[in-house]
Amino acid sequence: MKPVFMPAEFTERQSAFDLSPNGENRILLRVVYRPKSRSLEKFTVILISEIDGKKCELFRADGSMREHAHVHYKFKNPPRKEYQNKEIAYQTVRDYIELIRTNWRWFLAQYKENYK
Repeated sequence: MKPVFMPAEFTERQSAFDLSPNGENRILLRVVYRPKSRSLEKFTVILISEIDGKKCELFRADGSMREHAHVHYKFKNPPRKEYQNKEIAYQTVRDYIELIRTNWRWFLAQYKENYK
């Protein structure tokens, strides 16, 4: 993820979670929030998989107070972006992480099928 200029009142946190024992499938998480109020300003949740030695982004959910939430289905051919009517909140981030954790194998299989 590229660095972004942020005003002093915002804090950014990044994390990564392995989904497979070999580390080939990971969730990358980035949140930007206001420390005083703990309100979420923007977030990104990404599924990255290593396919044939290359890292591929299969799924991305992101949102901000300005753009609201949207999902990028990169495993589809052609890839598509879908706007979601979801609140920019910590629960929304948790929901997307859980969606990836339960469906990452299916996303990977769809990507391999669509991009043979």
